[in-house]
Amino acid sequence: MKRLKSFSLVDLSVVIGLILVLAGASLMMFGKVFKNQRDNERISSLNAIYESMQEYYKSNFRTYPLPQSADGSTAYSSVVIGKDNDAFLQVTLGDKVTKLSKETSPDYDYVYIYSNDGQQAAIVLRKLESGRAKCNTDGADIPEIIKDYLTKDPNACYFRAST
Repeated sequence: MKRLKSFSLVDLSVVIGLILVLAGASLMMFGKVFKNQRDNERISSLNAIYESMQEYYKSNFRTYPLPQSADGSTAYSSVVIGKDNDAFLQVTLGDKVTKLSKETSPDYDYVYIYSNDGQQAAIVLRKLESGRAKCNTDGADIPEIIKDYLTKDPNACYFRAST
């Protein structure tokens, strides 16, 4: 009698199990890559807004964008882009802020911080998906405007500020 050579049920189970483990590991790696990509896009958007702020500052008598209600004091105020009354930012900084207002999600807000005299400003990203690895709010040499904001929102993660 001739004996057939074939895979047993155990052999097939082991191979299918290995394929599933490898597929799961690759999905986890792709998840991290996508988180990093979204974080890089958020930081890129933040940097674009910061550059718009700097252009505005240079072309508008060395002051940063302010709402009509700014009182001229040196106290700091903040506006969550896309939520609070950020119309003055949409007008002064244009498409970058308008586009960003539509993209923001509740957990990953951008915040515009300004001194009421218009001499200092900053843009803050409150959270990154990949954790605090890319955050720059942990240093000792951060500007006063950011220190003041961090007292209100200690979880804020990434910023660009005027000097």
